[in-house]
Amino acid sequence: MRSCFFPLVVLLAFGFSQSGCQKRRKDEVKPEAPIKSKPTAPQESMGALKLRAEAIGLEEPHEYQIKLTWRVSNPEPSMFFIVKRSDWNSGKVIQSDQGFFEDEEVQEGAKYAYQVQMLNGDRSPLSDSVEITVPVDKVFEEGRNVLQGKVTEYHRIFLKNRARVFWQGESLEITADEIISEDGVFESFSPDQKVAEVDEPGKSGGNLKITARSLKGSLYIKADGQNGGKGSQGFTGSVGEKGARGGNTFLQWGDYQKAPPQAQLWHAYYIICDPARPKGGQGGRGGKGGPGRPGQRGGNSGKVNLH
Repeated sequence: MRSCFFPLVVLLAFGFSQSGCQKRRKDEVKPEAPIKSKPTAPQESMGALKLRAEAIGLEEPHEYQIKLTWRVSNPEPSMFFIVKRSDWNSGKVIQSDQGFFEDEEVQEGAKYAYQVQMLNGDRSPLSDSVEITVPVDKVFEEGRNVLQGKVTEYHRIFLKNRARVFWQGESLEITADEIISEDGVFESFSPDQKVAEVDEPGKSGGNLKITARSLKGSLYIKADGQNGGKGSQGFTGSVGEKGARGGNTFLQWGDYQKAPPQAQLWHAYYIICDPARPKGGQGGRGGKGGPGRPGQRGGNSGKVNLH
């Protein structure tokens, strides 16, 4: 697929069926250290039975089965085989005219070795051993997920319940066999990083590269640049002159029965300021404040590359 360069704000929506791609196409957080397990190719043994093992992902994340198939020559109405696994104490006897067995009792990231032997009549020799590693999935749940750098260790990547993944204007490269998205979003900046600091220009949207064999569901990509920071405030104007002090007054008190009309009563006494306190003079006007600095420019949109 060609590289895509998007100006300004970009919003892409992908619609995918289960058969693959159709025509419609929660401070900085370091990515966690994943389990090392790359997508596993089907493995096949040598010998007459040619045992083949393939890891198949089930519908839910972290769930896999190992499908074993082998050559059946001159199939009879009922043919019995024994399937052996490296960690089983004994094998499993199965009836299989077509030569296959599905092992669902496997753990993500674990390695298993298999052999098969025909039981009808004289036992055939055991097949050569075939070894396979169960892949590992990565699941992004609803909420804020910050991811940067290269993510290449996973077979399947799930974005559940409209999960949002932010690369914060840096670089993010994702390589997986399959991406399954429930209206998930890859976005250049999280809400708290949308605007640069005061007097700082906005960062560019960075780089996003996604390489996947198939995509299922709806996936949205928004690779806009960061908004520029606000300009800092101008300097404060000078303080105006103080107003003139009001005149002095004196506090008088006496028997409440002799209180003048304007006096205040307190228990058995009256209290009055004489003369009434005059107002102070008006202060001078303060100086004019300085102009604020201009806001900074926003960042360029990010670069998105899909394969």
